[in-house]
Amino acid sequence: MSTELLSKESVRFIENLRLYLFASGKKTEEIDDIVEELKGHLLEAEKSGKNIHQVVGDSPEDYMQMISKEMKVDIRSWMMYLPLILIGGISFSIFGNLLEGSSFTLNYSLMQIIGIVIHGIFFLTGTVIAFHYVSRKQTLGVKQYVIITVPVILSMLFYIAVLFINHIYPSPMYHFSLTTSLIVASLAAIVVIGLSIWAKTAVLPFVLVALHLPSYLLMYTNISEDNRLIFGMLISYLLIGVYFFFEFRRMKDDTKE
Repeated sequence: MSTELLSKESVRFIENLRLYLFASGKKTEEIDDIVEELKGHLLEAEKSGKNIHQVVGDSPEDYMQMISKEMKVDIRSWMMYLPLILIGGISFSIFGNLLEGSSFTLNYSLMQIIGIVIHGIFFLTGTVIAFHYVSRKQTLGVKQYVIITVPVILSMLFYIAVLFINHIYPSPMYHFSLTTSLIVASLAAIVVIGLSIWAKTAVLPFVLVALHLPSYLLMYTNISEDNRLIFGMLISYLLIGVYFFFEFRRMKDDTKE
């Protein structure tokens, strides 16, 4: 059912409800059914001259929580999201580690390995909390995007702190041979492609390329190492920001159909 005939306030509420239920671990099929049913109620109400509050009440936040409590958590699907984030985070580190030197071999410290796992859990938890907040509070515009980027920034700062601590207090290192490194990288690439096909999104491979390719290409310029790091990060975040901007627009267009 199209949302073109609904008011902007109703459309925004439906978008936030979908996001809230998804972040609460509900089944996609059940979310679609709830959203379609609500669209019908809102459309009938607005045709009768009523507003959204006469359908969902004075507190949209309470309405979302009430709907969420009536739905079962899709534990099976969410048990798959955690490995997705963890494997994705490990893949990011693998490709970044390979491109750091000229030998294309992997070198990890014990603290780095532990940090990667904690980083993935931290990022997943923070993202779910951020999605819950912006959908529940009906946050709009720049504020919405700032809140969503908070877990990304915090998780990155955490991993940088791990690297810094590891530099001061070195932990045991594990060095892989060229053959082993290439095998691990190939397996990581297969996992990334497989997860992307399963999730039906190109976000993981795109972010991987955006994070590592600019810095790698800048290695062949006369720019100093410090400036390469700065410019590489700026280009990476610009590419990722543009990608997510258009992805959010696409998701909103899909919701309106």
